[in-house]
Amino acid sequence: MFYIGFDLSLSSTGIAVIDENGYIVETAAVKTKPDDYRGVGGFSDRLVFISDMLMSVLREYRPAKLAIESMPFGSSGYGVQDRAQLLGVVKYRISTEVAEHKDCLYVAPKSLKKKTTGSGNADKKAMKVAVDTLFNYDLGLGTSDEYDAVALCLVAGEWI
Repeated sequence: MFYIGFDLSLSSTGIAVIDENGYIVETAAVKTKPDDYRGVGGFSDRLVFISDMLMSVLREYRPAKLAIESMPFGSSGYGVQDRAQLLGVVKYRISTEVAEHKDCLYVAPKSLKKKTTGSGNADKKAMKVAVDTLFNYDLGLGTSDEYDAVALCLVAGEWI
């Protein structure tokens, strides 16, 4: 049995898989750059690439529970609409391609921070420290997105 967390982002989507014993099986960051997606398909191709990576993880592990970081409440500014479009594409693909996960858990960023660190306003460093503390060692993950994805797994598995 597995728990999966997705921290959605256009530049670096964090992915984490934890087993039923709370051991990290896999973490990754799907990184993309706007310059890699020029031309006719452009932005749409970027969304498809990221969502393809996420769907492959879901098909491989068939998790008991999936947690995805949702959009922050009242969010605006650069990239928010693009990220919302990515979330929409991922929700659609989950509901049509791996329907057993259509009832996945969507966690607002402040809620994730609050559950993980005790403060809804925690920064990336505080999230890293809190996740490392929960595992009792420095995980040494490559990106803050992977740390957020691990935290999402912990929420999905009800460890925090």
